[in-house]
Amino acid sequence: AWKAIDPTVELKHFDVPGDGRFWVGLKATDNGNGTFTYDYAVFNMNSDRSAWKFEVPVGAGATVTNIEYHDADYHSGEPFPNIDWNTAFSGGTVSWTAQDFATNPNTNALRWASLANFRFTSDMAPGNATLHLFKPGTPTTVLIDMGPPAFSISFPNGTPTEISAGVTTDVLVGTSNIAGAPDPTTAEVTYRVNGGSWVTNPMADQGNGDFLATLPAVNCLDIIDWYVSIIAIGDTVPITSPADAPVAFHSAEATLDEITLVADNCETDMGFTVSGNATDGQWDRGIPIGGGDRGDPAVDSDGSGQCWLTDNVDGNSDVDGGTTILTSPVYDVWDLDEAVISFDLWYDNNNGATDDSMQIEISDGTTWFLVENISQTLPDWTRKQIRVSDHFPPNTTVQFRLLVSDLGQGSIVEAGLDAIEVTSCPLLTEAYAAGTVGVGASNPAEQVLKINGTNGGPLRRVAVGYGDSLTFSMDQPSTNPFSSLFIVWGVVQTPPASYAFTLPSGVGTMLFPPADVDPANPALFLFTDNSGFSTLPGVLGSSGTPWSYTVPTGVGFDIDVTLQGVIIDPSAPLNFGITNGLNFRVDSGL
Repeated sequence: AWKAIDPTVELKHFDVPGDGRFWVGLKATDNGNGTFTYDYAVFNMNSDRSAWKFEVPVGAGATVTNIEYHDADYHSGEPFPNIDWNTAFSGGTVSWTAQDFATNPNTNALRWASLANFRFTSDMAPGNATLHLFKPGTPTTVLIDMGPPAFSISFPNGTPTEISAGVTTDVLVGTSNIAGAPDPTTAEVTYRVNGGSWVTNPMADQGNGDFLATLPAVNCLDIIDWYVSIIAIGDTVPITSPADAPVAFHSAEATLDEITLVADNCETDMGFTVSGNATDGQWDRGIPIGGGDRGDPAVDSDGSGQCWLTDNVDGNSDVDGGTTILTSPVYDVWDLDEAVISFDLWYDNNNGATDDSMQIEISDGTTWFLVENISQTLPDWTRKQIRVSDHFPPNTTVQFRLLVSDLGQGSIVEAGLDAIEVTSCPLLTEAYAAGTVGVGASNPAEQVLKINGTNGGPLRRVAVGYGDSLTFSMDQPSTNPFSSLFIVWGVVQTPPASYAFTLPSGVGTMLFPPADVDPANPALFLFTDNSGFSTLPGVLGSSGTPWSYTVPTGVGFDIDVTLQGVIIDPSAPLNFGITNGLNFRVDSGL
């Protein structure tokens, strides 16, 4: 009832193992003179063990006044005396004490279904209170962890919701003292990846109450749940963020490096086709003109203007007499296990007839697979996603289609499509694939390593068929005044993030270890070297940059190779940089 009429009251329950429950309410009232009055209400709901002492720490330097106590008197022949508990402030702790059980089993304890009030005024905030249990047993006390915390936790740079894949993420954690101070030796970050087991690591003390929480490197689209915890000096219970961790936690998804392969806002027709046997309401593209008064969308979803919708005319223009089918163009997502097709959908079926529906299907180029059957009206434009690998291995001939039907009893069926995207995780860890050549104060790295004249685009991949010509080349970096020396290594695969290798002397991190580091590894090899630093035989000869080498007849077998190297500015002092990474694949089906 107290909290119901005063929302500023903090209210929590505390259970005694194997016994019963206490409820505690707390209100802090600002007196406007640098002090607060703290009112506690402690209710023994059903604890047989009862309580005989209540303690609240405030600190030895606090000024405490107005220590008060109130309870309800016993009556009607009950054997317990109406004696107020003794009050005191000593050693930084405010206390209220009755006789203990050994002294008087019938003393005025806080018994079953009884409530007592405790109040004091202080210029320092209280810590966690302690309730001492009256009847013998284990435990002897209950920690009342409520009230102003010893310190607050904040995130000066915010909590990330999106992070990069393949690299660790540092989160700055700040604290502000309130009724105490954090113990730096207890500062910890706890995380889990994709709902797995929780892992706890210490946070790095940055001084001045700041800490650094490091989240581990994860794969693209992985989700990290995490929280931080720190114990106040002289306390045992951690303060966490979020406050009710681990029930609640912060979350971040590795999507910053996600690549958009297709972005279609429907302002132009990017290759969709319309088919089906509907007598009216066939798919159309344009700015919605129906006004939204017959189940049609009044506007498109992304604000660009146009969208796909069923018969873009005003009035009676919904789907009738069959099915209208809208089929996407072909999308090449070959070997992209995390390829996702996303789009906004509109669907309105005013009659809710289950035989009228919109079906979402996806094809591998041969077979259509049902993704979802929608028969009930969507609340608005609704985002939908199709993960290609949930249905078949991603390939070069992926399509999706929407089948909107009016097959049964009379109803108004309208549908729309907008904001189509095809996204994927990068083949290579973007943080390392970019390289460091030419990086300046605000410049991106120069993409000097190329195959067939390209750095592979957003996927950093060049795919060719059997016998297709292959030209390997390296441009002269604009930052190097002289023709550059270089070494290029290769690995026979697409290296995962765990393969990353950091070169010494601050040169940077590569996608995979150089073959010279692990010459016995059969997957690693020296591709070309004009620097003389390597002792391994190279696949190709070379000269200084700019450099190119062409294999006119290409390769006649399947291969998956990733290349990356070090480029050297020979001017004094020598300046080393890591080239961009580049994957090339030869496949008989291309």
